Amino acid sequence: MNDYEEQLSGGTPPELTPQQRAELEAEQERIQTELELTQPEVEQPEVSQPAATAAPAEAPLQQQQQTEEPLIDGRPLSYYADPTGAEAMVAGVEDFVLDALNLVPGIEIPKAPEFENKINQSVREISSIVIPTVALGGAGSAALASRAGQVNKATKLGKFLNDPFTKHIGNMAFQAGTGAAVDYTVEINQEDDNLTGTLRKTWPRWWGWVPEDLATLDTDSPDTKRAKNVTEGAYLGVGTDMLLGLNKLFRSVRGLQQGVPVPKTEKAAAALERMRVQEGDVEDVIEASAAKRSDSLDELGSYNATNATDPDNPIFGYHDLYGYQEVGTRSVDDLGIVGASIDAARIAGDIDTVYGRIGNSVSEGALKYSLDGVENQMAVQKGLADVLTEADEYGYRTAGGREISSEQIQDAGERLAAQFYEQNVDQLRASLSQYQRLNTTTNVSVLSDDAYKGVVGALNKYMDDFVNMNYMRAQSYVGTSFAGQISDMAQGARLTEGTPAMERATEQILDRMEFLMVQKNITAYSDKRFKSMFGLFNKLSKSDADSMTIAEANRIQAAIKGAEDETAAAVAKIKEEAKFTVDNLREIAATQPEMLKPLMLAYELTDGNVDTITKMNRYLKESTGILRKAFIDMNPEIPSVVLKGFYSNMYNATLSAFGTPIKAGLNAGAQIIERPLRGLVGGFDPKDLSTVRRAWYQYSAFGDALQGSFAYMKQVFKRSGSDPGVVALREDYGMPSKQLDLIQSFADAKAAQGDYGPQVFADMMQNMHDIADHPWLRFGQRSMQALDGFTQSMVAFAEARGRAYDNITKGGLLEFDAEKAGELSKKVYSKMFDDTGLITDEAVTKSAGEISLNLDNAATDAVSQLIRRAPVLRPFLLFTKTPLNELALSASYNPLGLFVKDLNAFKLPFEEMPYGEVEQLLVAKGVEINPNTIRNKYEELRADIKGRKALGATLVGGAVYAALNDNITGNGLYDKQKQAARRNQDWKPRSIRLPGGQWVSYDNLGPITTWLSLTVDVVDNFDSLAENEIGEQLHKLGFVFSSAITDKTALSGLEPLMDILSGNPAALTKWSSSFLTSAIVPGSSQLAEISRLMDPGLKEVEIELFDMMRNRNPLTKGQLPVKYDYIDGGEVGVPGNIMSRIWNTYMPWKVNGKISPRKQFLIDIEYDGRPTLNTYRKVKLTAAERSDILNIMGRDQLFAEGIDRVMKRIPGGVEGFRKRYKEAVNAGLNPDLSTFEGIHSAIDQELRHAMNLAIAASPTHSDMTRRRYIQEVTTDLLSAGKQDEAQRFLDYMEQFSK
Repeated sequence: MNDYEEQLSGGTPPELTPQQRAELEAEQERIQTELELTQPEVEQPEVSQPAATAAPAEAPLQQQQQTEEPLIDGRPLSYYADPTGAEAMVAGVEDFVLDALNLVPGIEIPKAPEFENKINQSVREISSIVIPTVALGGAGSAALASRAGQVNKATKLGKFLNDPFTKHIGNMAFQAGTGAAVDYTVEINQEDDNLTGTLRKTWPRWWGWVPEDLATLDTDSPDTKRAKNVTEGAYLGVGTDMLLGLNKLFRSVRGLQQGVPVPKTEKAAAALERMRVQEGDVEDVIEASAAKRSDSLDELGSYNATNATDPDNPIFGYHDLYGYQEVGTRSVDDLGIVGASIDAARIAGDIDTVYGRIGNSVSEGALKYSLDGVENQMAVQKGLADVLTEADEYGYRTAGGREISSEQIQDAGERLAAQFYEQNVDQLRASLSQYQRLNTTTNVSVLSDDAYKGVVGALNKYMDDFVNMNYMRAQSYVGTSFAGQISDMAQGARLTEGTPAMERATEQILDRMEFLMVQKNITAYSDKRFKSMFGLFNKLSKSDADSMTIAEANRIQAAIKGAEDETAAAVAKIKEEAKFTVDNLREIAATQPEMLKPLMLAYELTDGNVDTITKMNRYLKESTGILRKAFIDMNPEIPSVVLKGFYSNMYNATLSAFGTPIKAGLNAGAQIIERPLRGLVGGFDPKDLSTVRRAWYQYSAFGDALQGSFAYMKQVFKRSGSDPGVVALREDYGMPSKQLDLIQSFADAKAAQGDYGPQVFADMMQNMHDIADHPWLRFGQRSMQALDGFTQSMVAFAEARGRAYDNITKGGLLEFDAEKAGELSKKVYSKMFDDTGLITDEAVTKSAGEISLNLDNAATDAVSQLIRRAPVLRPFLLFTKTPLNELALSASYNPLGLFVKDLNAFKLPFEEMPYGEVEQLLVAKGVEINPNTIRNKYEELRADIKGRKALGATLVGGAVYAALNDNITGNGLYDKQKQAARRNQDWKPRSIRLPGGQWVSYDNLGPITTWLSLTVDVVDNFDSLAENEIGEQLHKLGFVFSSAITDKTALSGLEPLMDILSGNPAALTKWSSSFLTSAIVPGSSQLAEISRLMDPGLKEVEIELFDMMRNRNPLTKGQLPVKYDYIDGGEVGVPGNIMSRIWNTYMPWKVNGKISPRKQFLIDIEYDGRPTLNTYRKVKLTAAERSDILNIMGRDQLFAEGIDRVMKRIPGGVEGFRKRYKEAVNAGLNPDLSTFEGIHSAIDQELRHAMNLAIAASPTHSDMTRRRYIQEVTTDLLSAGKQDEAQRFLDYMEQFSK
């Protein structure tokens, strides 16, 4: 449909003359009349008896059969349900014939329905393309050969027909043309998939390698599919000439004009007229394309001939001695550098392009010239920059009618240049703008005027060579174009591997690599020199330039001349180094061609640092290191793929539990729910409710936001199965795929030389990568990514509505229109996504990253750098981002506002802040500056910060009240022994007591958890029964802050390391069991989670690695002895019902039962004693024996009754005891809690008595006694020196026990 038809069908009606309107009305009346005349004929079959049932002569049986199986298009219904393969092929040919007839205007013959069998339907679709192509392929081959001999070779047509490639593919050209015609004819190609698409969808394993630009997707429009299908048949046969010809053909069919530049000035009009290429018909386009390629080859041949040193050798491009596979060349595209600038704008704006490249503006001859001398490349670049300057301002109108403004073209070029110079585009523009203000017309005195003008002239000449924007744009266009050409030519080289074409492609790739190496290094040098020269520029820009003396001017000019000489020397060195590197690659290509690919991969991977075989071998040695990379890494910039693979799998195993994403989701959910509350509280001002009204609108569509966010979460989870990096990972444990490619390429090269050792290693690494990359084993990681996507979408909804509110109200100046804001918010929301459907809005991703706790910052970067240098720390610091981000987030809730940078930065209202400072604050948050949104966005962030402070104050006040009433717990006591005893007595950290007496955890609520626990820790520890010495108080203070801060940072992971280094064997065993299980068992955390669900009770475990690993496995945990409650009886850690068991397994907010009065008594008096059952009278007890003893103690209430006896003898109960102890402390009596009033001593005595009774009642008591007797006898014999007798005694007792 063209623009005119679109206006008629749904847009604004076009302006019509009276005559046009009359003609249209007459045509409409004619069509209506014809419809009315044909109406009875259409309805007639509905009232007539069908032929199949009208004939009286038909037998009843036949009538019954025809009724049961009706005919469709003359065939029985079963034909379409299950046709044979031959029938499917015949149907495909029929489809082609009908499609060809339907191309005739006025003819519309319906085709047979699709087959129900999908395989046969695929065969039918493929046959509709393949069979006609084969049948019609060779129609004009002989005519081509005769025609080529009759045409003048100097003409465009002669150049096309005599092209070596065209001669070679005489038959194939017609077959390709036939393929294009078939593609154009077959309807399936317009409305469904073309041949490649059908093959990809039907047999993905065999045809999935076909690139997507050839295989249409279901989401493509029919117009796009037609364009793809028409080019596909020719692309596989004849190449660029036919592609351009077919493009012209289909533009003609659709009534589309060629895209044209649109000059904005007279200067631009004149320049573009000189560049204009007059497009002819299809044949002219094909001939012109071949002629350009031929001319480009001739130009290259002329340059080669001019610079040839041996006239007896064939000269490439000059002598006609090369085959069609050896003369590949890339011609200059129409409009040259101007066309490249338009391409850049189209790619940046996604304007009528899917996967575009910037066009070529440097011919092969010019490229060779650039590589041949120190100044040549800069001269070529400057010439291209001059063309851009001459072209002035211009826009572009695409073939589809879309307009590209000159501003879009200029902006895209400047952004590309900024990327090349590794600067922010605004910074680059500002620097150039400042430089451009320097001129020679300054109003100064006569003496200084001459000096000033001389200096400025010299500086201008130097600076113009390097830092004018058009020069930078030209550099970026050529560089980006060549980078794309290298990639594409490399793909072509792979496709032509084993033919002379590969050698030619390699030569072109290496030429472009050398050019880019020089350009990259010159760009970096120019940027550095530009900044240093600005010192001179700034001196000239100052107000005291009027007083410049001749002597001072001469010194500055001498400095500029020195800079020019230094630049020339630097450029010469850059050229020399680049030529050395690429010449080395050329030599390898000639002598060891199998090593060229891995070396080029290494060069690309290391940003040019690896440019020799020796350096590559050294790089591979570092890449495959194990021990030398596992402890202290002296070359952290080259990661070990072995360790990367190891930790990737370990990371997956650690995150494999279902509870992990549940906890992360609930934590993010708490923040999402809390966010609007903070905004409403922090923004409340009775005198100005504008911030509150805006916040209310932002978050009022919560239901829609949830629906859209769940859909986006599902999309991210699905896509993460095939793309691990679809959303930024919380920790970078991904496998280095490029390093693996290099290792595989090196292994292939060595295998070609007969050395298969590297291939074995490469296969092992690839298998490790495949396991680490498996979507099932990445379930935890994928779930976290999906949750991050959910958070991003929720934030995006609110952000879009906020921006819409601001734009509708013009920053609060106009009345709010909810309907308009709703429509606008949808558009704003859609623009937050990139072309792949992922949210990329910087403000959204930063805000969501704070909620998801996965922002990169200076702290996380510092820890990451430390781990890279000292990888021995990595097992203890697997996760760094989450705890460090949680600490930063919690700090922002500080009720006192101390050390909160944002609170101070946003303390003043918008009207009292300098505008530039507000801009800086918002840019740091990723907010795009907009006059309509800047005030409200600043106030939104300010309200959020104030809301955090208010919420922090509320949490502290509530926690103090709850702690004083013993209704909340924190992290525990600073005294480790007391705290361990507490845990044995059912005390749970970070929990709140419910009205019924049960305790529920408040973990995983982010800053809420942090501030509640911090407050309770202060109350709990400073109210504990301890000495009132300064050292003791500092000990308490250190514990409180370490619990709140250290435990929330990466340093918490170092605690096991400190315990191990201190010589604690139990700590080493415990850590090793966890680490090794995660390292060697895929899904280990999920197995441990299943173990807790199936058997949640605690076990009596020996301090041995094997036992601790068994405790984490659901298949072996049940074999371990049960741990029993020695006070109240029963198994430890088993919930009362199945629902509590499931809840506590997967949810962060664990529910626990009441604490019995006896246990609460022990907690209140801070009793730290526990049963010590490691030995009985110097005999080591087994885990099963300890389990039996503890079971008897609890079952028979042996210790519980003793506690009751002690409780009755305390005057004033627990409160009286604590009061009297504190009074003694305050009086300076330094009481000892373990002996104070004899309470702890009495409990110790009751505990020993209960243990002795339980041991005596144990079913294994006799065995314990026998072992004690054996040990005593053996000790006596050894003391007497009777070693042989001791051995005989042990052997006899062992036989006796059996």
